[in-house]
Amino acid sequence: MQIEGISSEINLIRSSRRSLAAEILPDGSVTVRAPQRMPEKEIVRFLSEKAAGIEKHVQKRLAQNRTLAALSPFTPEDIRDMAKRAAAVI
Repeated sequence: MQIEGISSEINLIRSSRRSLAAEILPDGSVTVRAPQRMPEKEIVRFLSEKAAGIEKHVQKRLAQNRTLAALSPFTPEDIRDMAKRAAAVI
């Protein structure tokens, strides 16, 4: 799903909930949770109304990721290797 004004990927999850919610994940993608029977037109309207705020938070999350990547002396592979070694010791 693509919405004008939101640069990241949007994943739609329908469930037996009563409300509509948007969540920005650590990788900058957006997950939208919606009731089963809510028309897609209403979901698009909600996202269009909130697009500026959602995009602001997506950019903020991506900036945080860049900052953390610059600060971390370990690559994700290094961290996985250390976790495996620690699990073997424990």
